[in-house]
Amino acid sequence: MGLERTAAAINRLAGPFETDLLRPIIARLEKLSDITYTSTPDNPRDIAFRRIADHARATTFLLADGVRPGPTGRDYVLRRLMRRAIVAGLRTLQFDRPFLDAVVPTVIEVMHDQYPEIAEQQDYILGQVRQEEALFRRTLENGLARLEEMFATGVSDGLLPGNLAFQLYDTHGLPFEITREIAGERGIVIDEAGYRAAEDEARRRSREAAGDVVVWGAKNAALDELVKSLSRRAFWAIRRPRRRCASSALSWTASLLETASDGQKVDVILDETPFYAEAGGQVGDTGSLRAITGAFSVTDTKKQDGLYFHMGAVADGTLTVGDTVVAAVDAERRRDIMRNHTATHLLHKALRAHLGGHVQQRGSLVAPDRLRFDFRARPGPFAGRHPHCRARSQPRDPERTARRNRGEAYR
Repeated sequence: MGLERTAAAINRLAGPFETDLLRPIIARLEKLSDITYTSTPDNPRDIAFRRIADHARATTFLLADGVRPGPTGRDYVLRRLMRRAIVAGLRTLQFDRPFLDAVVPTVIEVMHDQYPEIAEQQDYILGQVRQEEALFRRTLENGLARLEEMFATGVSDGLLPGNLAFQLYDTHGLPFEITREIAGERGIVIDEAGYRAAEDEARRRSREAAGDVVVWGAKNAALDELVKSLSRRAFWAIRRPRRRCASSALSWTASLLETASDGQKVDVILDETPFYAEAGGQVGDTGSLRAITGAFSVTDTKKQDGLYFHMGAVADGTLTVGDTVVAAVDAERRRDIMRNHTATHLLHKALRAHLGGHVQQRGSLVAPDRLRFDFRARPGPFAGRHPHCRARSQPRDPERTARRNRGEAYR
């Protein structure tokens, strides 16, 4: 039954929202809205109270676990919960100002004895809640105004066409689930098949605009066939940025080619390669492939299913499957990337030393000209550590500086 239902049954309460785990949150909503909660199962206002209380608690714990509102996966689950709560407060309880950040502290007050981490992260959680609510309220105001116009002019026999519902999402950012929910309250049905058809058509137009290209990391039937037709390739250590190799395949839009000519964009697959492929936030190597019959400029390197794809265009002459090429990595660019890669590890170490061991890496970008390090750090006391890094003035070592510039200091 779950903890709340069990507690309600033992204490002979009307339901789980009467327990001391959820009732204080509803009491906070009563105070904010000047509306009394009556525990009526089908009362729209009481349903809104329960929805906000439940979603506010889920929001608090998801944010504390490192989930952030976003468009996909678990991030979308969080965004959906928050937006359902915001819609309930705005439309049913008539909140004319942001309110979710006033509810979350009550959740923390009720639960912090058993889950002290949510209290430690209260400032972070409130910041995320305020940001998402401000963003969504702007979207909601525009979308709901347009939805009312559609209800007045676009509904026939209680049915809202699917293409209009998709227009609300595509143009005004109003999620389909909310459109369907509001329409249902009015007794209006949305043509979901029409909505999906409009969604598929928009995706098709987007693909056409971008060209018939391989989407890396996504499922692609043609690319799967290409991968199956070739054996896995050897990758040579990054300390050998130049190597004689053989071209074993040329692909264009995931179709195999025999020859590519001057200016043609293709992906080259070698029997072995010194090029480092994009991985773990670090960008792929660039450089050149030179054969007797032509030259190829490598603008990126990606890896999928054990194959290294050297992406770029034929710079001169032609390139044919089976040609022997000299694969040369842009060594200076690689050294810049190596330095920034090292810097991400040093930054992570410094953050953990000065903010605490709870600092966790959440992603990174390692490029030749910059780095980005995403991390999660729970707000709270520094446990005796000084919160700022103290820079120490040290004389520069000319020899070390010269070695660093040559990349030798980072072997």
